[in-house]
Amino acid sequence: MKNTCRFLDSRLYEVILTSASLFLASLFSASQISALPFFASSIFAAEMPERVDAEGVQAVYGAIRDQVASAVVRLETIGGTERVGDVNAIRETTGLLVTADGFLFSSAVAFAHEPDAVVALLASGERRNAKIICTDLKRKITLLKIDMPTETGKDSASHSTSIPSSDSSSDQNSDSGSVPSSGQNSDSSSVPSSASGSSMNSFSVPVAASVREICVGQKVLALGRVLNPETVSIATGIVSGKNRQHGLAIQTDAHVSPDNYGGPLVNLDGKVLGILTPFGMGENELFTGVELYDSGTAFAIPLEDLLTLLPRMKSTTENNSENNSESSTEKKAESKTPVLRPAPKVGLMFRNPTAILATTEILYVAEKSPAEKAGIQAGDIITHVNGKPISRAVDFQQAHARYYEGETLTLTISRNNATQEVKILLKD
Repeated sequence: MKNTCRFLDSRLYEVILTSASLFLASLFSASQISALPFFASSIFAAEMPERVDAEGVQAVYGAIRDQVASAVVRLETIGGTERVGDVNAIRETTGLLVTADGFLFSSAVAFAHEPDAVVALLASGERRNAKIICTDLKRKITLLKIDMPTETGKDSASHSTSIPSSDSSSDQNSDSGSVPSSGQNSDSSSVPSSASGSSMNSFSVPVAASVREICVGQKVLALGRVLNPETVSIATGIVSGKNRQHGLAIQTDAHVSPDNYGGPLVNLDGKVLGILTPFGMGENELFTGVELYDSGTAFAIPLEDLLTLLPRMKSTTENNSENNSESSTEKKAESKTPVLRPAPKVGLMFRNPTAILATTEILYVAEKSPAEKAGIQAGDIITHVNGKPISRAVDFQQAHARYYEGETLTLTISRNNATQEVKILLKD
C-alpha cells in the first residue's frame, strides 16, 4: 500500500487483530459481532484460537532481525587512550556493513580514544581488521573498511556503487510515505542489485528505508552485536520524532546502550532506517547524549543520507592533508582520523532569540565572522537559502546544520526593498 503510514506489518497485525477478536468475543455473541458494520466482512469466519501466543510476537521480531543480522558486526578497539575527557573509552561496539566490498558505518563515539587497531567480528565468526576511513563529526558517524574477498567470477565493487534505498516509488507525496510490507512492495524490481539482499561473503547488504517513508509512531527495532557476539540483541520501540538535531536525526524511545551505538534501527520490513548514535541537549559535542543511554531517548542518522555521503567520506582520506595542517589544537588532536567537520557558526543574531518564533531579520552580525566577511548587515532579511524560501530563524538553522566546513552557503537577502544574493564561505 503506497503513501499510507503503516505502523505494523501484516504478521503483527494478525496477532493484534486476534487479540481484539478475543476481547469482543468475551462481550458479544458471534452473531452480534458479525452484525457490526466494521466486521461485516465476516473476519470471524475462521475459528479463533483460545489465546494469543506471545511467543509468536517474539518470533516475528526474530525473523525481522534475521533479515539484517548477517550485516551487523561487533567492533573491538585495541589501544588508544583509556579515557576521553570524563568518559571511559568504549572498547566494544556495533557496526553495519553497507556495501558488498566491506564498507561499514558505526558511531563515532566508539573511536574517540583513537585506537591503534579495530577488529571486526563478522556474523560468520570470522575476525577481520577494520580501517577507519573517515569520521563525520556533525552526524557522529564513522566510516570503516574491512577487506572482503570477492567470489570467483564476481566483482563486489559493482555492488558498492549503487545506493540501497527502498525509495523507488513514482509517487512524490512526501507527507504520507508508506512502509510497504515485504510481500506487497510492487517497486522491488527497481531496487538496485546491492539493495536486493544479494549475498556476498556470507552477508546480505541491507536495504535503506526511504526517509520519506519514516512515520512518527511506527514500530522499530534497535539492533546490536556486543553483549553476545554470537547473536544480535533486540530493543523495541517506536519512532518518536523526525528531523531532530536540526533535521539530521530520527528519534526513538527504544532503549539503546553505548555498546550498541553504531547498530541499525530497523522497521518491520527489515529495512534500515538509520545508524544509532548519541545526541543530547546543548552544543553538538562528540559525547553529548551518551549520558542518555537506556533512557528511552535515542537517535539514529538516516542510512539513506549516509549512503549519499558515502562517496565523499571515501574521498576525504585523500583530501584531508590540508585540513590536518591547520594549527588549531582541536584539529591537531583529530588529525589521526580524516574528518568531515560541521560548518562554523556564521555569526548572525536574529531579532527574536527564540529561533522557532523569530523572523529572519538580522539584529546583529559578529565582527570578523563569515557573515560579516560576506557583507551581511544588521537589518538584512534572509528570504532564501540556496534558492529555498525560508520565513523563520529555525529554518535557517536547519539549513545551515547540513553544511560542512569549507562549503559555501548561498543566501538571498532583502535590503532596502531590494534583493541580492550573498555567498558565505563556511570557514573560520
